[in-house]
Amino acid sequence: MKTRFFLTAIVICLSFPAAAQFRTVALAYEVPLRGFNVPVTRSSTISFSECENCKTISARLTSQTRFIVNDTDVELKEFRLSIFRMRNLDEEIITVVHHLESDTIKSMSVAL
Repeated sequence: MKTRFFLTAIVICLSFPAAAQFRTVALAYEVPLRGFNVPVTRSSTISFSECENCKTISARLTSQTRFIVNDTDVELKEFRLSIFRMRNLDEEIITVVHHLESDTIKSMSVAL
């Protein structure tokens, strides 16, 4: 019994250094559409916050930024039109994926 406990303790201790190597590369934010400034061009910089009292985050779009409507990649123009067609902006959200190292937006998605 002591041998099993000892082996388990060794395995657990050896796994801690491996867990320490993980790092966050990107964060996804759910942002209310009310007050969200829809980007005009792919070279725009957007600012957003998850709530009224939350910290504002600014990041730039790139040519690799994906625009997604209902799980389908679309062009920026179609993405903008889809958002402008939404009726209840207080209840609708947009998911913004922010790449932390490059400080860029990887994707923006909405579900209609």
